[in-house]
Amino acid sequence: MEEDQLYRPGPTAEYLGSTVNTLAYWRYVGQGPAFIKIGRNVSYRGSDVKAWLQAQTRTRTGEHASA
Repeated sequence: MEEDQLYRPGPTAEYLGSTVNTLAYWRYVGQGPAFIKIGRNVSYRGSDVKAWLQAQTRTRTGEHASA
């Protein structure tokens, strides 16, 4: 995933090992990576996806995400 590239939900979900529906739910509840919305189109910047994914790193199961 390129840092400055914009990605649609399909490729983003594939990169994260998730689904488009999960990304939609995360957007609805304010979780997940930051996104860009222009009209009806949603995109994710590669750097935002990578930063969010890095913030999900845990060292034990009871630990909360830092973001």
